[in-house]
Amino acid sequence: MRVRINGQRLRIELARRGLDQAALARLAGVSEATVSHASTGRTVNPSTLQRITVALVRVPMLVGPDLIQPISGTDAVSDGQ
Repeated sequence: MRVRINGQRLRIELARRGLDQAALARLAGVSEATVSHASTGRTVNPSTLQRITVALVRVPMLVGPDLIQPISGTDAVSDGQ
């Protein structure tokens, strides 16, 4: 089974933490290509999702009104169906 990450939400979470895709890839222990694919809606393995999630949780969010963006009602992850 593979899962699809909501690319828009991933990009928002990166911005909230001051990260770029390369930094997230290093923190998550995955390739930059994998993060790029995830951010454009391609499916990833559940273990990759877990690595990305853990890496994001470990980095605190930056504070500031200009950094806060509303999140749409879509979930961060779907099963691709």
